[in-house]
Amino acid sequence: MTNKAFHQLKGGLLLLVLLCIVWLINGCSRDVSFMETQRIGAEGIVRMEVSPNSRVLNADGKSELRFLVRCYYQVDTVEVQLLDERVPLNEITITSSDGKTFRANETYTTTAHNDSISFTATLDRVRAPQVKVALRQPVSLSLTPLRVPIVFVSLYTEQTKTQMENISLELLQQMVEQANKAFSGTLMPAPNGCDAAMQFYVKDYQTVKITDEEAETPEKYIQDKLLSGCDKVLYVWLMNTVRWRLREDRIHPQYTFGNPNDIPGIDFEKVNALSDIINLEPNEVGIAMTFADVYQQKTGYESRPFTRMLGRFYGLLETGINPTKYNKEKDVDYCPDTLPYFTSNGTVEKQSIPLDQSGLQYTFNSYNIMDRNSTGVSVSRDQVLRIRQVIKDCPYRQQGVTP
Repeated sequence: MTNKAFHQLKGGLLLLVLLCIVWLINGCSRDVSFMETQRIGAEGIVRMEVSPNSRVLNADGKSELRFLVRCYYQVDTVEVQLLDERVPLNEITITSSDGKTFRANETYTTTAHNDSISFTATLDRVRAPQVKVALRQPVSLSLTPLRVPIVFVSLYTEQTKTQMENISLELLQQMVEQANKAFSGTLMPAPNGCDAAMQFYVKDYQTVKITDEEAETPEKYIQDKLLSGCDKVLYVWLMNTVRWRLREDRIHPQYTFGNPNDIPGIDFEKVNALSDIINLEPNEVGIAMTFADVYQQKTGYESRPFTRMLGRFYGLLETGINPTKYNKEKDVDYCPDTLPYFTSNGTVEKQSIPLDQSGLQYTFNSYNIMDRNSTGVSVSRDQVLRIRQVIKDCPYRQQGVTP
């Protein structure tokens, strides 16, 4: 190789190395810029939505209204929702029509005598559409306090004995105590909450061994042998598997001594006396739960909460509706002070059904016992009134009522 050829090769290799270095630098630079997360500050927010967690607020100075805020920023011509944890709640100001000002991460209470109250949220120059909540003045319901006895009965076979043994009296008492707190409203000062003046207590816990054959149709075994005194105590039957005849959606009052129209949403059979009822079925007078249902109550992630079961027993309906079955109902549970929602979202955060002709919808974190996937810590006043109507009119719902 001549010196000239050698120097040409050396120069070519050097140029190639330099080109590789430049390519690597540019490539890394592009990757870094792509990986960087753009932090959106308050100045980058272009639109806001604010939703109250109730359409009714008790004007008692104690019930608390909370707000969920969604913020949006713009990328080119597209609006993108800001992650919830990045919403600057402590910088968003909410002003009520009664002159109060507070931050979006604070709660609102009032003793105003207005029919309603409106709220406006602002962040710098961004203003959310105004929202309005009805005010309800405190009125005593003069409820007679009730103390409802519950008898738990575990039905088990030799194969499911271990599962039954994991059910302790202490666990059942904790489950009942949680229900008492929800029905009394002591777990949360809910905006529309009410004390139902009902206290449940464990009167007895029984275990009954049944055969594998009897376990195939537990409703028949219960019907034949375990319905004695169901007008005096509330039975809760625990078992390995709840068959369709005992499933949750079949738990509700079946009969009424009064006018069926007084409790809408349930197809009642009118009777004049208990003797008119023949072939009484377990789902008509008690509640069935699986062992797994009871275990889950302690975790806080139960799929069938005991509080919702109790609500069904006393004639409450679920507050959610499948969007495919929605037919522009104004209400789905016949309790005007609850916030009905679409069940398409299986989380605590719900999207309400349209609340007026404009299609207004609220996004809220649910807390009512009849909401699915909810903290389940409260009953509303209209729900309490419905429960009391059921207790007054429906047979096998007078447990705890003094003759």
